Amino acid sequence: MTVEPKLLESRGDAAVDPVRLIGPDPSESAQMLAAVITANLQRQPDLHQRLDGEPGVVSVTALDAGSTVTFELRDGCVRVYSGEPTCPADVRVVADSGTLSGLATVPRIGPLPNPLKSRGREFWRSYAGGRLKAAGVFRHRLLLRRLVALLSTGPA
Repeated sequence: MTVEPKLLESRGDAAVDPVRLIGPDPSESAQMLAAVITANLQRQPDLHQRLDGEPGVVSVTALDAGSTVTFELRDGCVRVYSGEPTCPADVRVVADSGTLSGLATVPRIGPLPNPLKSRGREFWRSYAGGRLKAAGVFRHRLLLRRLVALLSTGPA
């Protein structure tokens, strides 16, 4: 099944597709994550404000699946690519697919998992134990906050 996330929003006279799946053969992971962002934007129109802000690149790698998905937030849209970014990523996250999928529903404070909640502590144990590696998270926390809000399937 091919997922083609299309969400047209009118900004002035031009129609803009805020979620763009880039590449000739996007992976299932890239298609699924683009569809999650599209659904969240349709369900929560106020999320459109998260598309604006400092441009940046985030790459997420699921080691067990051998898959990397790159998100580029720029010009009022998010571009979703399969594979490594073509420019240096501002934020890099590497973990197994189970840990990564669990991040979407972890209770958080801002963009980071809430250490006062059991699932938040579980995340921090994964991070401290080396099962989840993240670079640029603290330096680019506003970029990460925007992407987490777009991808989140649970309460903030």
